[in-house]
Amino acid sequence: MDNPLEKLQVTTWYKALAAVSAPAFLITLLGRSGSLMSIFGGLFLVALGEWRFHTVIAFSLRQVVGGGIAKVKDVPRKMNVDGVLILGAGVLAVLFGIGRAYSLQSLWG
Repeated sequence: MDNPLEKLQVTTWYKALAAVSAPAFLITLLGRSGSLMSIFGGLFLVALGEWRFHTVIAFSLRQVVGGGIAKVKDVPRKMNVDGVLILGAGVLAVLFGIGRAYSLQSLWG
């Protein structure tokens, strides 16, 4: 039986953030915790926004010390409007969730 997690190829921080925040968001959605739902939903949007910035995979050939040539894969960051809007919405959602959590904490003493 194949492990489905092996196919995710979580190689960068924004993919790891998406892999952690999406299930956490769904769990808080079931529990109806408003501040945590905003925080995890915002973190997922931040990860999606960063993912939109890294859409192109660039390959380059570089000389190695032993005299051979190595093929190096790079994913450069390229700004676009979609990524900025998604990232901005995610940051606002995280800040809203943190503010909501602190306001609830001050109400409870």
